Amino acid sequence: MTERVDLVITGASELVTAPPAEGPLTRGDLNRLHVMAAAGVAVHRGRIVEVGSSTDIETRYTASIELDASGGLISAGLVEPHTHLVFGGSRHQEYERILTGSDSASNRLEGGINFTVDQTRSATDAELKLSALRDLDAFLSSGVTTLEAKSGYGLTPDHELRLLRIINELDHPVDVIPTYLAAHVVPTGGDRAAYVSQVIDTLHQARPLAEYCDVFCDPAGFSIEECRAIAERAIAAGFKMRIHADQTGSVGAAELAAELRASSADHLDHVSSAGMAALADSKTVAVVLPTVALHMLEVTPGYDGKT
Repeated sequence: MTERVDLVITGASELVTAPPAEGPLTRGDLNRLHVMAAAGVAVHRGRIVEVGSSTDIETRYTASIELDASGGLISAGLVEPHTHLVFGGSRHQEYERILTGSDSASNRLEGGINFTVDQTRSATDAELKLSALRDLDAFLSSGVTTLEAKSGYGLTPDHELRLLRIINELDHPVDVIPTYLAAHVVPTGGDRAAYVSQVIDTLHQARPLAEYCDVFCDPAGFSIEECRAIAERAIAAGFKMRIHADQTGSVGAAELAAELRASSADHLDHVSSAGMAALADSKTVAVVLPTVALHMLEVTPGYDGKT
């Protein structure tokens, strides 16, 4: 007797998934994948009921939707762990200036962020939502089913909360996980200490709208002391932490991420040996973002241009 489910997929040349584990895989476990040939999967009410050979799945299940994946691959949905999904304007002109050498390297990152802040503040909610939904369509077409989305292009309490509300209002098949990143850079002309205090004071308003808090711990962003102060208050408020770490210089941000048991440390272009060791001994996931370095035309120290 067969069991009725919502969806059956059979005939895949391969099915690939990660081995069972509690928490993120680390070290050598990252190289272990569970691969099955001639495989299928049964799904009911949004949950995977069984994974097995196509023959077993076809024998045990019937479904209102049956898909033949012959010659294809079945894998878990991809997770995009670092995005700034809601923003206004474009940085194409910035990239052109970098390529032609007309834009100096100094303050390039901070200047680009503040340009996007201006464009985001001037865009309407409807414009920001439409742009985000189009991007989510593109992510889904590439196999992404879960996506982290940061604020960070508001840089005032009201604008940061506005971006979080927009993220929460997005209606899309991709699961969107909101992150509060008010500590992106210091606003142009802003008082540094006052802005850090504003970020901390806004945490209680942001918490119902975001699962994570993020801080840009970097020479172009905020110091270890400033980030620690924000992170400790965020953790006390119930946030999980992520950290933009050591992107433009090594300040010990990777070590701070490991110490705080952050979910991720992102960028890491200039991570130190001590930072790498700290991450390796922790459950903090290291997220590398090579296309950012490509956009900025930056080269990792020690890279010889050949390997």
